[in-house]
Amino acid sequence: MKKRILRSIILALLIIVFCISTFMLIFIKIRGNKEQSAFDRIAETVHSSDQLHGTTDDSTQLLSKYIGIYEQNSDFVAWLNIPGTNIDYPVMYTPFEPNHYLHRAFDGSSSVSGTPFIGYGCTPDSDCIIVHGHNMKNGTMFGTLDNYKDEGFFNEHPTVIFDSLYEQREYKIFAAVNCEVVPFGEVGYKYYDHGGNLSEDGFTELVGWLIDNSLYDTGIIPLPDSQILLLSTCSYHNTDGRFVVAAYLEK
Repeated sequence: MKKRILRSIILALLIIVFCISTFMLIFIKIRGNKEQSAFDRIAETVHSSDQLHGTTDDSTQLLSKYIGIYEQNSDFVAWLNIPGTNIDYPVMYTPFEPNHYLHRAFDGSSSVSGTPFIGYGCTPDSDCIIVHGHNMKNGTMFGTLDNYKDEGFFNEHPTVIFDSLYEQREYKIFAAVNCEVVPFGEVGYKYYDHGGNLSEDGFTELVGWLIDNSLYDTGIIPLPDSQILLLSTCSYHNTDGRFVVAAYLEK
């Protein structure tokens, strides 16, 4: 009798856990889709403005397509787009609190998806810019970035658009790397500590590490003094795993 009651209690608890887990997954998906809709509206504004007004070659003037959203939030400093994919987002910069937009929407409200942001030590014009974004299971944010683990996908999508507020920029991808956050006290290359300005040796070390650890050989080697752009997201191949797509822009 006692065993039967115990089994019933365990079964009931399992059903409750299953129901809560299912509810949470549905809630996160619905909220993530709602958050993505807000970004879709921002992207539509940017692209429609670009078609109507074009761009300017004056490096001291904001590109016309970004004026409207910059006026909404001056933390906005760049636009990230990978042609042929759904990665098409504003990029934020808060130097005194780099992770400010980790769980904040463009308007600063609480958000599951967050907003892509420039990481610690970087500026929008650094020698090495690191942009972080969530690997969302619904495919938003950097949820499709790990498609670059497939060399065929790289061949079809070899460039990244990363506009500053003042100029259009097109970067060439040269590496795709599975890596991890190095545990405290252990030895390992911490790519995330190399954002910012690079010495000649620092540039050579960073680019060499990215190429040596790339999942495939792109055959591309950035020229010295190129600007490096790293797109970084969580990956589940390892504990504290990260996936990085590396691109460069000739200065």
